[in-house]
Order: sequence, then C-alpha cells, then structure tokens
Amino acid sequence: MSDTNKTSLEGGQEENAANETEERDASLSLKGGMGVPAFGWAKGAQSYLGDVRSEFQKISWPTRRMVFNETIIVLIFVVVLTTLITLFDWIFALISNRFLV
Repeated sequence: MSDTNKTSLEGGQEENAANETEERDASLSLKGGMGVPAFGWAKGAQSYLGDVRSEFQKISWPTRRMVFNETIIVLIFVVVLTTLITLFDWIFALISNRFLV
C-alpha cells in the first residue's frame, strides 16, 4: 500500500472509532447516563475554565488613570443633567402655578 492509502485507512479507522464513541455516549445518555463516570462533567468544566482564562488574557484592561478620568466625566455629566432637569421642573412648576391656579 502507498502512504496515502495507509493514511486514509488510518483516518477511516479513527473516524469509525469516533463514531462508535459518539453512538455509545448517545446510548448512555438515552439510558439515563448509566455507566458514565460520576465526574464526567469535570472535564468539560476544566476545558471551559481554561477557555475563560485565555479570553481574559486577551482583554485590554483600562489603566487606573483612565478609570478615574472616565468616572469624573460621568459624574460631571450626571450633575449637568440633574441641574437641567431640576431647572426645567422649576420653570414648568412656575408656569403651571401661574396659569392653572
């Protein structure tokens, strides 16, 4: 046999083994999971947490100075809007009291 035939044969065997594993897992899940290790979920959880850790390393975290500056901007914005809303409320109260009372 040539190398390509051996490779395709081995790949086919691996594929068959994978299919058998999937069928076995599916049949076990249909039977209520009997025969599945009690901590089989731990492998999936470990993989998930590893993925989470790698994603957290990709995040560009803001510096302390950036957080401080943006917090100041938000506070100024809140004060300005609060002042505007209070001013409009006061003006509308004056107008309504003059004309409606």
